[in-house]
Amino acid sequence: MTFRYARVMSFLCAFTIAHVLWLCPDAEAGRGPREAEVRARLCSGIKQEVTLGKMGRADCVSTTHAIEIDWSEKWHEGLGQVLAYATATRLRPGLVLVCRQDEANCLRHSLAAQEVLSAQSLTATVWNCGLDATSLSDCRRVEVGR
Repeated sequence: MTFRYARVMSFLCAFTIAHVLWLCPDAEAGRGPREAEVRARLCSGIKQEVTLGKMGRADCVSTTHAIEIDWSEKWHEGLGQVLAYATATRLRPGLVLVCRQDEANCLRHSLAAQEVLSAQSLTATVWNCGLDATSLSDCRRVEVGR
């Protein structure tokens, strides 16, 4: 009876941990702040969570840019989203890549996004931000296709 109880408890613990990590992926391995917290800091003073109909919801919209904020390792997802937002708003695409890994990986992600934009002859702004950035002015800004 005790062996069976131990197996059931082991399964329940594993299930609970997997469920928590699934619901809170940013809590995984102590990765730091959630994307919404970063967005609130970086987009302070400009429109946030702007609904764009069938194109989704832009993280931020300024007078010049439709902006998507994403973790640098998700650059390809962010790139697709920001192109849709820019199409919907007719504003310049702005991709904010937030680094939560080592700097070399983050630089590789940013360069890959810039390469795709350049290869498609697209103009955009890419910001490279650290987790400690409090506004977009704290980030390295790269203009692509100018």
